[in-house]
Amino acid sequence: MPLEGVVHALERLHTAVTRGGTVIDTQPIGPRPTVTASGIRLGMLDCREWREIVAAFDAEILRTVERGLFIIVDERCISVKDQWDNGDECVDDVRSWRGTRISQTLARRIASANPPITVAQTVRLRMLRAR
Repeated sequence: MPLEGVVHALERLHTAVTRGGTVIDTQPIGPRPTVTASGIRLGMLDCREWREIVAAFDAEILRTVERGLFIIVDERCISVKDQWDNGDECVDDVRSWRGTRISQTLARRIASANPPITVAQTVRLRMLRAR
């Protein structure tokens, strides 16, 4: 989504949510999520470009906070695991993730690994309250 779309989406949410209503913003924020197969570490993804995108989104979200549309009520991080039973499907899915790179070496390891294939990510949850 273009950055202008973030602001537009939050403005639309603000009109749709009752005053005092809650919006939850979730973003994966880890720069190098670990990939494992049957508990064996295969390598790490490169999500540094995604983190730059999230930083730009965050700046736009803070503008809506500064404008008084929302207040940030809480923010925390949790660990989330995505899991696949097929290495090729995992590689295809990860390659479609915006701002994420997977090396050819890691892709080959994943494709030939014994499932389950797991990607462990740090996800930030942020609670916004409509004003």
